[in-house]
Amino acid sequence: MALVPWILAAGVFWWFRISYWSTNAELPFSDMADFERIAHGIIDDFDFRFDSFWQSYKSPGLPVVGAVVFAAFGKGNYLAWQCVQSSIIFLGVVLLGREISLRAGAAWVGSAVLLIVGLSQPSIFWSLKFATEGICEGFFYLSVALWLMAVRRKQVIPGFLAGLAAGILCITRPNCVTVPFIAAGLTFLMWREPWLLRLRLIAFLGVGVALIWAPWVARTYYLYGTPVLSNTSGGFSLFFDLGTVTLENQDGTRETRSNNDLLAEAPTRFENDYVAHLHAKKFFWAFVQEDPHRYLRLVLHRIRDGLTQHSVWLTKLPRGDIFGGRKRFLVVDKSPWLLAIGFSGLVIMALLVDVLLIILPLGVLGIWLPTTLVALTSRYLDPMLPVLFIGVLGWGLLGWRYFKVSAYPPSAA
Repeated sequence: MALVPWILAAGVFWWFRISYWSTNAELPFSDMADFERIAHGIIDDFDFRFDSFWQSYKSPGLPVVGAVVFAAFGKGNYLAWQCVQSSIIFLGVVLLGREISLRAGAAWVGSAVLLIVGLSQPSIFWSLKFATEGICEGFFYLSVALWLMAVRRKQVIPGFLAGLAAGILCITRPNCVTVPFIAAGLTFLMWREPWLLRLRLIAFLGVGVALIWAPWVARTYYLYGTPVLSNTSGGFSLFFDLGTVTLENQDGTRETRSNNDLLAEAPTRFENDYVAHLHAKKFFWAFVQEDPHRYLRLVLHRIRDGLTQHSVWLTKLPRGDIFGGRKRFLVVDKSPWLLAIGFSGLVIMALLVDVLLIILPLGVLGIWLPTTLVALTSRYLDPMLPVLFIGVLGWGLLGWRYFKVSAYPPSAA
């Protein structure tokens, strides 16, 4: 009987995704097409370049995972991609739900976690696409679940696997680098075990991340003479939605450029894409230094819109109501009130169940808030929305504990 809720939740998870895929199709375009192009280059020539100039413009996580899928099932096999991507999310959610359930001492919690993610509209929406959102969501679940497993079992091997998952997460989206640092900090400060065991777990976690990240760092060092931890689009991302900015050079000359201007002239003006990336960063700092209060207002505007905005640029399909009929009343999507309830629920869950579960709300903040310093797009928050929805269970656990104590008060022995 204990498996029945899991089976039902798994059925909902896959039924909603397959139903969405069967009625919608969208070939990669824009950023998604760029990632696919690099994935094909990896399959054909083990080449990570976008072209002869933009050699490290995109982070390698999505192209590498995509290359593995397309090599196994055929280039352009998007159904295989959708199944693999959703399987990563499914596995991560099952493991995370089990870890929370074991700590809560409530069998229903784990299947409820899977059910909530299965009904999460952003998770379903991005599961169709060759984009970083689904991979980011899946490897976040995996890295956190494996780390919690390592803590519970007091074993370093799950910690090493957590590091591998976190490494893939970080080279998919560089803003996710906060996750392994949060896990290491919580292990060091809040895990009530001998110091040697804490340090060993942190070390194995770090080795896992380093094994995934090291080949990319070595490659960029070979190309540019300096290690590049993420990609060479960072400077342009900082400058993405700032409009035109005027930069005063050291020789007294002034140049006014937009992000598109810099991208267009970079191949003929600079030695390589890393130098172009550094030049683009100068425009960003010029914008900030000219009026810091204007930049602060822009960041606050991004935070507000990130919490309320549903539209995204990287789609030809509606991001709002993705289902018609009765199904659209079953799926959940973001609203400021729901996000506030979910975030506070994650904190309550950590206080009620295990303080180390604070990694969930801290992970959400650590991934999303730094991106508000970079650009305005709700895409940065979308992979973390299902995590916040899970927080509703924190309030459910609070009510469940209160009911148990009220219905069955402890004896006065």
